[in-house]
Amino acid sequence: MTDENSKTKNITSQDLPKMDVEVASQYIKDLSFENPHQSKFLGKKLDSPKFDVNANVNVNHVREKLYEVELQINASAKFGEDTGFILELTYAGLLAIKEMDENMLYPFLMIEGPRLLFPFARKIVAETTLEGGYPPLALNPIDFVDLFRQRMEKMQEEAKGTS
Repeated sequence: MTDENSKTKNITSQDLPKMDVEVASQYIKDLSFENPHQSKFLGKKLDSPKFDVNANVNVNHVREKLYEVELQINASAKFGEDTGFILELTYAGLLAIKEMDENMLYPFLMIEGPRLLFPFARKIVAETTLEGGYPPLALNPIDFVDLFRQRMEKMQEEAKGTS
């Protein structure tokens, strides 16, 4: 047995932080799909499109112990110089945080909140692009931990700049 395994084995449920979280609601907050050149592409064999996909997360404190997590996904496809589609989705969820360590709250909302919402947003993106006349856009998983780190680094840089 390695040292790492023995360390893991000694963790008890009392060592783990207490959390009581409920997804109270989830919904499309905003959805836009622009399809400016679909008729131009009709019947033509197209090269593979160049996709541009971006994601962002925002958190709003609604009231005591209730937070809205917004997962924003922007995606576009270009065929050469022509825009195939532009999709903008804000998918949101209301998370009721009944019990959680205060130091864990913001990271939880920024990482686990969108992780809970992502499969549903991914489905909406795929269905919307399919209904727009394109193959369904299957989004790759998003590293919400990395997005959170980037946000924290940016906030630290901005704080240093204003000091």
